[in-house]
Amino acid sequence: MFLLLLTETAPFEVLMFEAISAMGTVGLSMGLTGDLSDLGKLIIIILMTAGRVGIFDLWHRSGHRR
Repeated sequence: MFLLLLTETAPFEVLMFEAISAMGTVGLSMGLTGDLSDLGKLIIIILMTAGRVGIFDLWHRSGHRR
């Protein structure tokens, strides 16, 4: 989420709303997503995927097993 702060110039509250909304896959937006840089859009895509699949499932599938 904090990568958006490094790549975008929008206010903190708007960026966090977009990031949390992406992780929660709720479909809400403050209209910023279309104005993000290509890297910002990629970050949102990754957050949406992680939110949909689940952080722990991604971690488990990446080979971090005991």
